[in-house]
Amino acid sequence: MIYRFSDPLPLDRGAAARLLGGKGASLAHLNQLGLPVPPGFTLSTELYHQLEARGRLPEDLDERLRAALAEVEAAAGRTFGDPGRPLLLAVRSAGPSSMPGMLETVLDVGVNAQTLEGLVALGGRRFALDVRRRFLESYASVVLGVPRAAFAALIGPREVPDLEDDALAALLAEMDELIEHEAGEGIPQDPWQQLRASIDGVLASWRTPRAQKYRDAQGIPAAEGTAIVVQAMAFGNLDERSGAGVVFSRNPSTGERALFGEWLRRGQGEDVVSGRRTPLPLASAQVRRGMEDCSLEKAMPEVFAQLRPLCERLEAHFGDVVDVEITIEAGRLSVLQCRSAKRTARAAARVAVEMHAEGVSTRTQALRQVDPASLRQLLTPRLPDPETLAAQGLVPVARGLAASPGAAAGRVVLDGHQAARFGDGEDLVLVRADTSAEDVETMRSVSGVLTSAGGLTSHAAVVARAIGKPCVTGASGLHVDYGARQVVAKMGGEVLREGDMITIDGSRGLVYATAVAVEPAPASEHVERLLEWADEAREALVFAEASSARLATIGRRFGSDGVAALGASASALAFLVEAAGDGVVLARASGEAAIGAALETLRPDRDHLLVPEAELEIARRKRGDRAFPIWSEGRGVADGYFVDSLEDLAGLPEAVWVGFRADEQSRPLLDEALTGRRRVVLVVHPLDVPVGRLLAGQA
Repeated sequence: MIYRFSDPLPLDRGAAARLLGGKGASLAHLNQLGLPVPPGFTLSTELYHQLEARGRLPEDLDERLRAALAEVEAAAGRTFGDPGRPLLLAVRSAGPSSMPGMLETVLDVGVNAQTLEGLVALGGRRFALDVRRRFLESYASVVLGVPRAAFAALIGPREVPDLEDDALAALLAEMDELIEHEAGEGIPQDPWQQLRASIDGVLASWRTPRAQKYRDAQGIPAAEGTAIVVQAMAFGNLDERSGAGVVFSRNPSTGERALFGEWLRRGQGEDVVSGRRTPLPLASAQVRRGMEDCSLEKAMPEVFAQLRPLCERLEAHFGDVVDVEITIEAGRLSVLQCRSAKRTARAAARVAVEMHAEGVSTRTQALRQVDPASLRQLLTPRLPDPETLAAQGLVPVARGLAASPGAAAGRVVLDGHQAARFGDGEDLVLVRADTSAEDVETMRSVSGVLTSAGGLTSHAAVVARAIGKPCVTGASGLHVDYGARQVVAKMGGEVLREGDMITIDGSRGLVYATAVAVEPAPASEHVERLLEWADEAREALVFAEASSARLATIGRRFGSDGVAALGASASALAFLVEAAGDGVVLARASGEAAIGAALETLRPDRDHLLVPEAELEIARRKRGDRAFPIWSEGRGVADGYFVDSLEDLAGLPEAVWVGFRADEQSRPLLDEALTGRRRVVLVVHPLDVPVGRLLAGQA
């Protein structure tokens, strides 16, 4: 039930993740690689499963926790609850499947009136007050159910990092009053009670409606449960030689083999990723004008020098690009997390091809490194260059960070409620000061995302890259006024109200207060190489579903093997056949007249006719002696079958043609169809042909 970071792990990484969650397994790997990981242990998913089965936690949990905690205290040289040298703990969720922002964390557990004095002795009054502020907000939110928005409203326009000590102390008193009012109780002073309640709160976060909705959307079983990591705090907010950051072993936007990331002096990890503060560039190569001395490479060269060999070691171990969370406490580097780095489709293709060239991976591994659905990013349109637009009188009203490539033009919406008021198909751009987990579903539904705060590793940036949406973050020249439901450009005073048109350039970080025409996405040599490998590997054919000659031409241009004219009228078939060139056409027909017309239009040597099972006899009669393949949408006797599920596939004869629409959920159907058959047609949207080609190549 409790695993120390040094305990032996299952050899299979999947089994380790199921037992300890992704975070717990990762920390164990990092520790056993000899990397500087703060001491801690993981409460395995078995704890959650026992809670679900029995309705209560094991009676001996306290005894086991105290034994594990004693080892952490010995390793850290601090004691939990000790007023002199207090050990504070981070209690983090660790789900087996990635659920970014869905589960909870409680930081700085163990702060009370006595340990606060020990923190003052360690780093001064300002440091101690800042630690308590962070604890109050995370504990009250996770354990007592106080909305985080209530704290944001309380703080208002005050910039917490700029507050004087007395002003910060006054803010903490206000926070205590808020917690009493909202929760009906204060925060306990007993550190042990804080720890147990934090564990309960993190376990409960697995069952929230928000988390359940995310699991349903991602196909994550609710029975997985969550593990919990309990770990000694590393204080990135201790002094001027302290900070926190996120390091990518390669650039997540371009795939370039160079360290990339962001950091904050006197900050904690949540400051970097939450988007509440705009972080600084990690490497000097990233430095923007006027920030030459701000990079970690310049500010702490001895710490930066440790990062390249550390990242190379992690890439070799995991066989992938990594995203590493670090904390620096008084010049001492700690590694808090390592995971596969989210990256753009273009970067993913470059990384896969170059890692294969470097001998790090095989061609098969390279193909599997890229999520097929992420290739949709390649089809994201872009804007003309700023000089061309300026000549047309179009100049940006704000500049931010190029967080996720592509361009999006649409109506301004400030939240999901407003987005839902617009009709389906309306192009929208979500504009926020910063985003959180509550915004993820809205981010999926809009065309682009713009935030006035946050950096390249903020919540908005990471999620936008993962779902392939254009995004600009840190556009500090904009003020998002939720009360007036508008966005104001601070310099020119331009006002954009909800429903007004806006355009963002996620490749350059520019914002235009009007609709700007976009251009097709540029080609990528690495993507073309990857798709060549996929075509060499795949057995399945990929057809573009088209109802017009224009869509058929697009599908063929993206490399489809043919056209699926499933929604076309008989009169449109002739144009589709012509647009398909030498590709095969799969056409649907129903009724004697339609079947006859389709047979006259299609070419028996290479085309197929799809008819309902009930009308197979009409099709055979019309076909006569012509060697024309006929498919069925059911299970009747035919040359091929069009299916929707594994159940439809079961019982079909071996070695027949099988066709189905391909999407992210169709991989099991594809694998099963290829087993023993190998004559498969994937039907995809014309713009998704590269997705289908890579999906088939991976299978």
